[in-house]
Amino acid sequence: MMDRENKYWMQNLLTATAIVIISGLLLYGYFWGQSLALYFLVMIFLGILILRYPQVGLFLVFVCTMWFERYFTLEPLQIGDKLYKIYSLDFIIGFIFLGFIFFLLRGKKIKVKLLKFDWLILIFVGLVSLNFVYSLFTSNDPALAFGTYKNYALYGIVYFFCVLLLQNKEDWKNLMLWLSIGGVGLFFFLTYGLINGAGLWSEYTPLSTLGSRLIAGPHAFYLVIFSFWALANYLWSDNLKIDKVIFKKILFWILLICAFGIIVSLVRHLWLALAVIVVLWFVYLKKEQSGELLQIFKKTAITLFFIFIIGFWLSNLFSLDMFNTQKITSILSQRINVNSVITLQDSSFRWRLATWTEGFRTWSRQPILGTGLGYVVSGYDDVYYFEIAMRELHNNYLGLLFQLGIFIFGFVVYWFGHMIKQIHQLALTIFNSTDLTIKKLFFTWSNVFILFIIIFAGSVYWDINYFIIWWWLALAGLRFVLVESKEI
Repeated sequence: MMDRENKYWMQNLLTATAIVIISGLLLYGYFWGQSLALYFLVMIFLGILILRYPQVGLFLVFVCTMWFERYFTLEPLQIGDKLYKIYSLDFIIGFIFLGFIFFLLRGKKIKVKLLKFDWLILIFVGLVSLNFVYSLFTSNDPALAFGTYKNYALYGIVYFFCVLLLQNKEDWKNLMLWLSIGGVGLFFFLTYGLINGAGLWSEYTPLSTLGSRLIAGPHAFYLVIFSFWALANYLWSDNLKIDKVIFKKILFWILLICAFGIIVSLVRHLWLALAVIVVLWFVYLKKEQSGELLQIFKKTAITLFFIFIIGFWLSNLFSLDMFNTQKITSILSQRINVNSVITLQDSSFRWRLATWTEGFRTWSRQPILGTGLGYVVSGYDDVYYFEIAMRELHNNYLGLLFQLGIFIFGFVVYWFGHMIKQIHQLALTIFNSTDLTIKKLFFTWSNVFILFIIIFAGSVYWDINYFIIWWWLALAGLRFVLVESKEI
């Protein structure tokens, strides 16, 4: 037991050290530009840590992605005047992979039995690999094709890292500890947005309607994931080492802040997905947890009402634009307004519809193999010309269908259908069990899975590495729950 405690203590100490060091590197690059010497010095140091403790790299990947999003995952390496699309995220993933190699060279073995769960992922990666090879014999952009292949398939290695490195409940608890630290760190970005009037890096996802995001879309997405875990701890908070009432009060305020952040992010597809997920909670959760959810919603509504009243009073007293209720109401009404979408007055949806239509026309000429990865579609939105990669159609299902063809897309439908069936069966078993850790992990990662299934239909989450790595983590979490549920 003492050896295990020492192991986690050392892992966490090194993880904290690694996060501080790479945060310093990323902040230096953000404010003063990339220093090649400093960059490689930090990467060598991190490589040494991760080769000894691969889990450090795994925790580092998710925490730094939550905080720095594109500056950790999409900032290219600059050597001289040339930019190379290899990112800090890729270096860390490479170090984790090398850590496995050294682990095996030391004569140690990792016992993992491949399940149907794993085979479906391996088959998908294999099919996408074949399509990538096919793409190289077309006139498609090879660099764009490889970038797409990397996001669709190669980042799937994160799933296998999680399966191999997180093999027991203590490992998963340790990961969730670091995700909790990352989630609380997101409150800084929300505070910045409230003070500044616009979220840090929110300019990368501008609105098609009035207003500004007070927190960037990716940060809001991570807030949603963090809120799932916080809510799971609220609903199943027994066997705590601290006072249960105090713990629940802390979690309530955390959930309230998360809810506020998600609202002011103005990300409509997250709102829609959460509305569907809330309905599913009341379908699958036991009566006790459903009752607690209702209490949370009532408390939240009352708290937000008083915040609104105080904000209205401050707005009139000090003429503070941040509390301008008329402006806030106008912004929210425009984001919620479905009529603007239906009548194509919303420029964002009108553009998407035009790209989907042109993508379908292109795909219909070769529906079996698809266009291949790296295809660029062009056309007109009303009178405006557009040229966009097929993968960026703001609908991952259409992107998969048009690029990979009908047979591979059919496999994806089967894969997702099998996953949904598994989650349904697990819900019936796990919510009736007494294992609180498995309940919380299942609740968190099943919700993340459903979140992805919904938002794949309205955005490009599979095409951006700082989103898709969470898909693979969610699948690894569900796999762990599936294995553990057989012992329940």
